[in-house]
Amino acid sequence: MKVICPYCGEAARLVDSSEISDGPSFGKVWACLPCDAWVGTHPNSKRFAPVGRLADASLRHWKGEAYAAFNPLWKGATRTMTRKEAYESLRVKMGIASKCAAIGLMDAKDCKRVVALFTITK
Repeated sequence: MKVICPYCGEAARLVDSSEISDGPSFGKVWACLPCDAWVGTHPNSKRFAPVGRLADASLRHWKGEAYAAFNPLWKGATRTMTRKEAYESLRVKMGIASKCAAIGLMDAKDCKRVVALFTITK
């Protein structure tokens, strides 16, 4: 499998996560070390398929913000939808034609839109 860094266009390397963090290993990641960009892998994938796109520090921040705004719709005590309904809502509100509405595949601009669309004001 070949994974390309969206920042520099070079091939990412499959490395242990301990190479990109100071903490313990949490498995394999695809990483572009010069760009400080990485993405985790699907736990049951024999080919270590990436769970999304490589993300630099800024995109990792915005993905976290997007998940924080979106996940309460279908997770935890505040859930108002099933997971399937939440992702259909994401697809419709974002205007994504395909069934591939996934925060893990989004860029920072799209993550910011998710935050704006799904943040619940108190």
